[in-house]
Amino acid sequence: NLHLHHDCKCITDRNGELACHLAMAESRCRELDNFSSTVMAKLKEFSVLTRTLEEQKVDSDQRVVNLLVRVKETEEILQSVWVRMRDIESERNSQVKARKQAEQAL
Repeated sequence: NLHLHHDCKCITDRNGELACHLAMAESRCRELDNFSSTVMAKLKEFSVLTRTLEEQKVDSDQRVVNLLVRVKETEEILQSVWVRMRDIESERNSQVKARKQAEQAL
């Protein structure tokens, strides 16, 4: 009977230890659940930020393309202005030459 009482006490003590370990494990599980929720929320935030940055990059890329188109158009305008100025200079030189020839003929 004494031996049985000792076994019961050991079992009771062991149950107490296991209950304590179980409570600690449950507490740890809750902490991990909370941490997991925090991580998921941060991942969602990161996903939103990533999408926003991708959209901004696409917008920025489009603006660069638009600027390159405008630079090309400006180059074409400047080229045509340069050609026109060359033509005007050539015509002016021809007029000066013709005037000098006319003056020499007089």
